[in-house]
Amino acid sequence: MGRGKAQRARILQRRRPAAPERLQEGAGGRRGASVHVQLVAGRAHNRIRRHLRQRVLRLLYGDKGRQDGDPEFQGRAYVPESARRGRTLVDRAQVDKSRVLNRSLRRRRKERSDMKTIKALNISPEVMEGLGKAVCVTAGAKPDARTDIQTYYGQLAVMECGGAAQIGICVAKNREYVVDEMERHAQTSELLVALRGSFVTPVAPSKEENGTLRPDMEKAVAVRVNQGEGIFFDESVWHWTPYAITPECDVLVVFKKDTPQNDFISCKLKETVRMEL
Repeated sequence: MGRGKAQRARILQRRRPAAPERLQEGAGGRRGASVHVQLVAGRAHNRIRRHLRQRVLRLLYGDKGRQDGDPEFQGRAYVPESARRGRTLVDRAQVDKSRVLNRSLRRRRKERSDMKTIKALNISPEVMEGLGKAVCVTAGAKPDARTDIQTYYGQLAVMECGGAAQIGICVAKNREYVVDEMERHAQTSELLVALRGSFVTPVAPSKEENGTLRPDMEKAVAVRVNQGEGIFFDESVWHWTPYAITPECDVLVVFKKDTPQNDFISCKLKETVRMEL
């Protein structure tokens, strides 16, 4: 028997005298007294554990739920009334939040269903007529030179920018094919080439509204440019940052030097448009 348990047993033995028949002289009497003391010590230990547990519960939750007979305590952690009310409020808040999200989702789906859709077309000279050029080799393309070691197509597009041109790379990200803004450049044409990956971009001519040029979305097209192909925009043709079809797309960008700082004209669309592959 441990020191603490033996000490409790001695204290209990002094407080509660053992039965005379169990404290007889001799070996048998001593063994009976020892068994009785152990039983009393075990009961006392259980009472101490129960008392400590009730004190902990009282400190945590107040006077409620102290007894083992409390139905809220049997078989699970005790949850006080205040916490149950709080949990109900939290559940209601979660339900309300879910309803708001569902309404928002339904509204967005309805808006998308009502949204104008433009079917994407693979780039070709016919698609780019009046908007620019298709920088790719098509079946009807005539080479400028043909030898044993090459077939050269020299003028798929001609850029006139009135000065130095800059060459850069745009790493386009995959995102939703929704267009709500477009841009144009009044002093330069622009070339985009899909170096790695593929992309789609909106293209539209201009129309005048109240003395201002805006995109003519009735004539807008969505052009798909696959890896190894390029698209060339004439001056003042509306377009937007490429939408990567692959997770990312490295796009070669060529236009007049300092165009982003000096010749960037953007326009918010009155009606959002979705491109569809």
